[in-house]
Amino acid sequence: MKQKLIGIVILVLIVAVGILIGTGKFGVFQEETVISGYVGGEKIGFFEDEKVQNLLKSKYHIAVDDIKAGSYEMMDFDTSDKDFLFPSSQVALEIYKGKNAGRIKKAERIFQSPIVLYSWTDIAKALEAKGIAKSAPGGWYTLDMFRLLELIEKDTEWSDIGVDLYGKIKVLCTDPNKSNSGNMYAGMVYQILVDNQYTKAEAMNTLNGMIKSIGFMETSSGTLFESYLIKGKGANPLVIGYENQIIEFALENPDIWEKAKDNVAVMIPEPTVWSEHPLIALTDNGERLIDALLDPEIQEIAWKRHGFRYPSFQSIENEVIALPESLDQIIEMPSVQEMQEIMDDLSN
Repeated sequence: MKQKLIGIVILVLIVAVGILIGTGKFGVFQEETVISGYVGGEKIGFFEDEKVQNLLKSKYHIAVDDIKAGSYEMMDFDTSDKDFLFPSSQVALEIYKGKNAGRIKKAERIFQSPIVLYSWTDIAKALEAKGIAKSAPGGWYTLDMFRLLELIEKDTEWSDIGVDLYGKIKVLCTDPNKSNSGNMYAGMVYQILVDNQYTKAEAMNTLNGMIKSIGFMETSSGTLFESYLIKGKGANPLVIGYENQIIEFALENPDIWEKAKDNVAVMIPEPTVWSEHPLIALTDNGERLIDALLDPEIQEIAWKRHGFRYPSFQSIENEVIALPESLDQIIEMPSVQEMQEIMDDLSN
């Protein structure tokens, strides 16, 4: 009888252990959940990082199925089978709220990155000679954005400022109606013009002319940045991007960076705008991803390996490129209503 009782106890324990393991209570053999969503192109490298993937798997038992899309493109996609959206703009979040407020389970800012211009050393020096740019001790440049816009509005040729390039001075950006970096550039230009005594109608017309003069525009910030690096200054003399892109590139391509770094110029517009990266959770799994990405270890990887500053960011230290620790010349983006008007105007 005693032996039979012991056998029953052992059987119960075996069954209990099996249930615990099956439900992941021991932290092993827990089934990995795939969380799917649309992600701005500049964050693809982060999600493809093996360190990030391993942490998400080991600590949170999740894997991310990230699909590249422009921040404003994804606002109109069918998201019925998606867990989250990860644009690069608070404005995009507000627009999505206006269209699909009932679908949002939670939204949280995960990263932030200032808008910068990428150029080339000889162009930066030519702009510096005209008093439009100024080199900083750390190696980057500051750029008087309104004075640059004046040159663009006057149809100034590159040759007029001593740069041996064909054509007129312009800033290349992504499509403002599809991608956030282009959208933020449009909002920044509009607000700078209004702040410098342009009427709203004049600012809109001037902006429209500047954007239309670009011609074809990419729909992904990541694709435009790749084009900047591959095609060089003849095709891409001045390009809008995020601060994080140059850090990520330099870390992932140390040999190429070593050869290119003396020719690449990072220019900080004065004023500039902050790009906020909110994750929009559409399901419970989307909320799980928010919690995981706010993990301090993952946030530190986001900065040190991919250049994304984060809400509790304190240290500017990185191993590849000097950047300003803080940015003081910041301009507020136009209101959501104004941005929608700008987007409508630029789409015509």
